[in-house]
Amino acid sequence: MKLAFVLQTETGASITCERIIQKSAGLVAIGTVTKGPIIKGSRMSVQSDSSMSLSGTIKRIESYDEPIESAKTGERIGICLDEMHKDDLIRYLGR
Repeated sequence: MKLAFVLQTETGASITCERIIQKSAGLVAIGTVTKGPIIKGSRMSVQSDSSMSLSGTIKRIESYDEPIESAKTGERIGICLDEMHKDDLIRYLGR
């Protein structure tokens, strides 16, 4: 599903996401790192005007179908997040 939103870590690293896919392992968000590094195991949360929070932990990072441990600014990646579901994200973003 095409959707535009930003995921951010506690340290300020961020990904601008354009696509999400629900897999059995978790929510996969695909996008470009806008501020790095993005590191496997980091907690990411969705940026929204709402006072609620929606977050998950990065279980896996891939770049062009290859697993990687971290990604730097400008890289196009896919991340698998646990504790986050596609339907919850869509509701949270109000779409």
